[in-house]
Amino acid sequence: MRKAGVVLMVLLLCMTGMVLAQTRTTGRVIGKVVDEAGAAIEGALVTLEGTGIPGQRQANTNAAGEFIFDLVPVGDYLVTVSAPSKSPVQVTFTLQLGQTVPLDVVLKAGPEITEEITVTSVPAKMATTAQEVNFSVDTTVEELPIQNRTIEAVAFNAPNMAPGPNTTPRISGAPAFDTVVLLDGAEVSDPFFGGAPVLYIEDAIKDIQVLTSGVSARYGRFAGGVMNAITKS
Repeated sequence: MRKAGVVLMVLLLCMTGMVLAQTRTTGRVIGKVVDEAGAAIEGALVTLEGTGIPGQRQANTNAAGEFIFDLVPVGDYLVTVSAPSKSPVQVTFTLQLGQTVPLDVVLKAGPEITEEITVTSVPAKMATTAQEVNFSVDTTVEELPIQNRTIEAVAFNAPNMAPGPNTTPRISGAPAFDTVVLLDGAEVSDPFFGGAPVLYIEDAIKDIQVLTSGVSARYGRFAGGVMNAITKS
C-alpha cells in the first residue's frame, strides 16, 4: 500500500510539472483603454501583431475599457489601439515566458478620418469594352485600307472574325447563320446564311459595332456575335 501511494504521488508531481511547463510556453497581454479624462472607452479596437503569431489578433474593449490576449507565444509585439474620433496609439514590447504584460493606453481626441472617391467618365453613344469594337465610318473607316464600306467588309477588321459560306462572317467560331445583324435597332440578318443585306448607299452608314463575346441576352438567342450598324440622321 505504501509503495502504491508513493508511486501515485510521484505521478501527480510529474503531471503537475508537465502542466506548469506547458503554461510557461506562452504569456498574455492585458490592458485598459481610457480617454484624456480617465473615462473608459468601450468598443475600442485593439490589434496585436508580432513575431510569435501569424497575421493579427484583434479584440474590442468591454464596458470597463479592458481587453486581454491570452495564450500569446513569446516574441516581439506591436499593439495598435484605435477608436472613432481618437488618435490611434501604438505600443511595442517583448513578451517573455509566462509573463503578463499590462498596458494602460490613453487615447487623445483626434480628427475623424474619412475617405472620398469620385469616379468620372466620358459618355459615349457606343461603349467600347474588351468584347466589342466600334468603327466610325467618317473617321476610323476612312483611315483603314478597306476596299468597300459595307457592314460586313468593315466588320471583318474586328478580332475573332472569319469568313463562312458565301464569305458570310463567322464570329468567335460560331456558324455564319448565328451572326445577328442589326440596322438602326432592327434585325436585318439573312434568315438562311446569316450576314448583312446589300446596301446600295454605303455612305448612309455612320457607325458599325461588332460584338464578339459577352453579348447580352437582349440581342436574342444565338451562339455567334452581333454586327450593329446605325445610319446617319
